Amino acid sequence: MKSLKTVKYSLLSQTGRLAMTYLAVIMIMSIAFSYVIYSLNAARLDQRIGPLPDRSYRSEIFVNGSPVLVKDINNFLQRHLESEKSELALQIILLNVLVFIGGVAVSYLLARKSLEPIEEIMFSKDQFISDASHELRTPLTGLLLSNQVALRNSKLSLKEARKVIEDNVIDIKRLQGLANGLLDMMQHRQPLQKSKINYNDMIHSARQNVENIAQDKNIIINNNTSNFTFVSDLQILAQVLTIILENAVKYSNPNSEITISAKRSKSQIRISVQDHGVGISKKDMSYIFDRFYRSDKSRSSRNTGGHGLGLSIARQQIERLGGSISVKSSSGKGSTFTMSLPK
Repeated sequence: MKSLKTVKYSLLSQTGRLAMTYLAVIMIMSIAFSYVIYSLNAARLDQRIGPLPDRSYRSEIFVNGSPVLVKDINNFLQRHLESEKSELALQIILLNVLVFIGGVAVSYLLARKSLEPIEEIMFSKDQFISDASHELRTPLTGLLLSNQVALRNSKLSLKEARKVIEDNVIDIKRLQGLANGLLDMMQHRQPLQKSKINYNDMIHSARQNVENIAQDKNIIINNNTSNFTFVSDLQILAQVLTIILENAVKYSNPNSEITISAKRSKSQIRISVQDHGVGISKKDMSYIFDRFYRSDKSRSSRNTGGHGLGLSIARQQIERLGGSISVKSSSGKGSTFTMSLPK
């Protein structure tokens, strides 16, 4: 990973280059317009004064009793014309100086505005790669160490070998789950497939996905909302609801209940999943939807085997639908996750 100083220098350098490009475009346009304005006004001055008379012509105009030569009139008009053009050129130069000064500030702001989204994407990409590498390294290190220890043990029994293989299978499943989660994080590139959704069918599909782990803990999942239809992406909603239900089952106490409910208004649909598990502490609430984040103590100590990707995927997918996801929780009393969707 690049050092913070190197990254900052790179960003400043890129901003400077882009700002110089914008400034060059602004100044080229300003100078081009200035040339056109000067040419038009200079031609207008020439037309206003008109053609100068022949220098050999002697004027009948007398000043203080003396005749005035045509060449003197020519010289006066020429000086006046040059003075007008010089003043016009000075004004245009001053205007371009002001455009340059203002252009520096505008170019910098435009460069920052242009680069900010790119910088955010690059930072997110680097962070994602760093986090994913860290998460992948842990089970791979465990696999390597267990196999190396087993290979060095010349007296390894069949029972011990089976235990090593079982541990390896567990780590491989963790890797498989992590890889699937990382792939899910990239699915936002696929286009949405919106259609009419039957609420009860969606709930039934998500419940089936978590039925086995719910039965293992003797947890009942109730749906207390009457059926209705709405338009959205069924695959995404089923995926998000499965993630939330799976999360609720993992952190619920055995022999407890999970309740799914829905509320409708003119503008939105709110689907909630309430459990009566260990809950989430206040210090973890701000980070619960962050990628690879897993809270400490009671939640992580339950050895649920997650990777901290599920809720991050859920939020990302709901935001694709133009909605949002929130959570209310008290440590030791359970949690309620709510999806808000545009109707």
